[in-house]
Parts: sequence; C-alpha cells; structure tokens
Amino acid sequence: MAAGQGHDLDLLVQLRAPALPADRQRPPLCLVPVVDVSGSMNGAKLESVRYALERLVEHLVPGDYLGLVAFDSEVRTVAPLTEVTAARKRDLLRAIGELRAGSCTNLAGGLLEGVSLVRAARLAPGLRARVILLTDGLANEGVATTHHELAALIREQATGVTVSAFGYGDDCDQALLGELADIAGGSYAYIANKDVVLTAFARELGSLVSTCAADVHLRLVPVAGAPIEERLGDLLYEGELSFAAALAAPTHERATAVPVATIEARWQDSRGRAQHASVPVLLDYVPAADADATDDADVCRARDERLLRTAQEQAEAAARDGDFARARDIIGAILARLRDQTLIEFARDTLLPCYEEREYGATSGMRACAMASLKKRRRVASSELVPALADDRVSRVEADMVASFTSGKKPRKGR
Repeated sequence: MAAGQGHDLDLLVQLRAPALPADRQRPPLCLVPVVDVSGSMNGAKLESVRYALERLVEHLVPGDYLGLVAFDSEVRTVAPLTEVTAARKRDLLRAIGELRAGSCTNLAGGLLEGVSLVRAARLAPGLRARVILLTDGLANEGVATTHHELAALIREQATGVTVSAFGYGDDCDQALLGELADIAGGSYAYIANKDVVLTAFARELGSLVSTCAADVHLRLVPVAGAPIEERLGDLLYEGELSFAAALAAPTHERATAVPVATIEARWQDSRGRAQHASVPVLLDYVPAADADATDDADVCRARDERLLRTAQEQAEAAARDGDFARARDIIGAILARLRDQTLIEFARDTLLPCYEEREYGATSGMRACAMASLKKRRRVASSELVPALADDRVSRVEADMVASFTSGKKPRKGR
C-alpha cells in the first residue's frame, strides 16, 4: 500500500480444514427432532417426516442418543432422550409411527422442550448435541409467536444448544427459520417437497459426524478502530469457512510487515475442548509508484456478498413491518455499490421483485436460501432457488450419508 496515507481495505479471511483422517472413528451424537404435528402437516408432509425419522433411527448406533418432541397446540415428549440400543430402536420406531396431526402451532413450546431435553441430559464432554425443528406453519400459540419474539426466545433460552430448522413449503416463514438456525448455530433446510427431507437429514447427520472445528468464532481486532466478531458455525473436514470485513489501515511511513490488525479464532475440538489461534494482518507501505491497488476477485465477491447481506437484512425488517416500498428502495440502492456482475443481476432480477407485496409471501423459501448463502450459513438441502449464490460444498462424509439415506439400504454396522 502507498506510504504516507491511510487506506480503507476489504479483508477476506478463509479457514480451511484438512481431509478426514482415515483412522478416525465416527463420534457419538445426541439428536432431538422437534416435529410440528399441527393440522396442516396431515398427509404427505407428516408421512415424509415419519419416513425420514425412521431412516435416522436406522443410522444411529449404541453410544448415540435420541429424543423426540412433538407439538401442535400442546407439547409432548414422545420419546425421552436416552442412549440408542436395539430395544430402544424398536420403541422409537413405534413412537414415530404413531405421530398424528392435531391442531394449532405452539412452535415456541416445542423448541423450549427440545432445548430442555438436551440441557437436562448428562452427556459426555464433547458429544455433539443438536435440536432439529421440522415445521410447515406459522407459530400461532405459545409464549412467543412473532418473528421478533421467537428470535429473542432462541437467543435467551438456547445458549449452548445448537438448533437446526427444516421448513416445509412457502407458506412457512422460511426467513424466520433461517434466522433461528443462524442464531442457534445450526443449519437450515428449505423442504420444497417430500423428497428433500431425506437429503436434509442425511447431510445434517453427515456434517455432525465430520466436524473438524465446532462453533467457530472469528474476531478482527484493528490497531485503530473497534473489533468485529462473527460466529461462523462448524468447520467440516475438507471444508471452508470465510469471513469478510472492512478494515481501516492507518497512515504509515515506508516499512514492511506493518501489523494493522490481528485475526483471532476460537472453536471447540472433537473432544469439546476450547481452542484458539491468532495471526497478524501485515501490510507493506511502499512508495506510491510501487503500490498495487488491484482488486482481488475473491475479495470483491466477498465484499459484495457482505453488502448485499446487510441490505437484505434491512429489507426483511422493513417488509416485516409492511413497508415494502422501503424494502425495495434498500435493495435498489445497494445495486450501485455492487461490482460483481452475477450478484448485480441476482439482486436486480431475482431478489428485488421478492419485496413486492404480492410476491413476498410466495418467495419465503428463496429469500431464506439467499440469506443463508450470503451469510455463508449451511443449507443442508439442495435448492435451485439461488443458483447465483454458491452452494455449500458437500463433504465426502455428507455425500456418503446422503447415498445411504436415499438408497433404502441400512448402513454398515459400527462407526
């Protein structure tokens, strides 16, 4: 960078994990599906959920734990959280087969019950625990029913428990479910049809057993200015997480390897132990004639994704308040600041029309998938809704798990 002046930079941090060790055994899991059995789930939706849960039970082994919660107007623990055994599997399969659709949707109650089951369990250190919410409707009963109330509830009550959310159909508030999964450090799936739920469950299970670093947090600490921190989620073996931020570099005379910030990472390893690492951000300050201000394509793309993500968050807030004109203005205004042509076309031709009042309800799934992709949050179901935004890479373990789930064959015994 040119000496004698300050610089506003865009910084891209990429974290990459190694390949899965060949001798690594599959770690035990703790799963609590929370199933919406309200009246609108009756028929094919609930049938597909039952089938996916049955396949899930088949893939669990001794040492794993499974509980099951169901909710409509009432909330009930269908199966307590206990270790999976051959006898226990028979009980679980019977309980799954007896799930029946009921009345309204106490989503908050179901979530709280699932979180409580995990919290009350005496689990071994490092055992991966996940609550998985499956729903097709809007919350209309319970202690929290609005978007704001449910998001606040998760922030307050789900600390230390990760929650994934699978949303069925466009009538479901997909944006809410994506945000709940985001807050609670889980993954998100838009279940566009009954076949997708198998893939979503398989990828969820595959990701949990192939996590290299859990609950990764990255913090950028500039020498001048306020720190920026972001929760990136889980880093899978063979996977990648990225973090983009604006960085103000102070004025400096000619010098090499000048520290302008520190990047700090913290995470949990496979045994649940806290780990951390840090690395400095170094700049060379050179004569103006030798400076290189060439844009890097990956950094530009990450910068634009950050800008569009922020704009969509603001547009969603405006649209939830019924101000669709304001929402469109926010997306329209960001177009002038984007440089990546693919993102410009996506924002203009696909995202912007979603904030027309008549289109808003019908585009819930697309908007939620876009938000998850822009945040680099995991989507565990394939979707063609946002081809302009790169999908999460599917790890070898996830791909194998999907093949096992969808083939109809039982998995090999052992870990």
